[in-house]
Amino acid sequence: MKQSLGLISLVVRDYDEALNFYCETLGFELVEDIYQPEQDKRWVVVRPPGVGGSHLLLAQASNEDQETRIGNQTGGRVFLFLYTDDFWRDYDNYQSKGVNFVREPKTEGYGTVAVFEDLYGTRWDLIQPSDADYSAIRLLEESLFEPAVRQDAEQLDAVLHDEFTEIGMSGRRYDKRSIMNLLHDSTKTTFQAIGQNYQFIELADGLVQLMYESANLEEGGELVNHARRTSIWQNESGHWKIKYHQGTATEPFERSK
Repeated sequence: MKQSLGLISLVVRDYDEALNFYCETLGFELVEDIYQPEQDKRWVVVRPPGVGGSHLLLAQASNEDQETRIGNQTGGRVFLFLYTDDFWRDYDNYQSKGVNFVREPKTEGYGTVAVFEDLYGTRWDLIQPSDADYSAIRLLEESLFEPAVRQDAEQLDAVLHDEFTEIGMSGRRYDKRSIMNLLHDSTKTTFQAIGQNYQFIELADGLVQLMYESANLEEGGELVNHARRTSIWQNESGHWKIKYHQGTATEPFERSK
């Protein structure tokens, strides 16, 4: 016997506004939009880009009882789960389009996940399964942007490889002990950093190179100290640790939206 789940019905307030959100904002594809005169309704089906998976039937509420279900078919729980091959690509894209995330990204055993709402409040999980560790590495790299982490010796020790080496923008070389002493100095770690345009290269099993752009964010929102950075992360007994880092000063760039 062969079966599959073909359609999931989502109650919406209006066909066209729902189509605009799912197709224009989320990037779904329109599969069908057929008027059914005998029932005076439309058969509207969309799907995420890619191959396979269930489709979503956008069902416009036709009475008061159905209207009470709009945005709340599961009583506030996450209703639908959108799997992706690149979490941060989709997360950044959705944020730039104003999608409301109600739970921030985090890495679990099953992957990287965040919760967002559609235009009616229906909750979705955006998930990249854990067979790719790039999201976990990015979260660890970005944790070092935070002053509180840079000033915490225990957290630094957990993320820095014992053979860690950094070549700073001045050309100076640091090992684990010297960089921990430098970062622990609160006068040098109060800045907030941002990163963008991440690229990953798998150098070997358990060895990943990360490249990206960074800048320091001042209180007024101005970006300063622009740099191109590269880090090499090594997996040791299931834990990613940064083994090498280098920053090179670059011309100012615009912040990605």
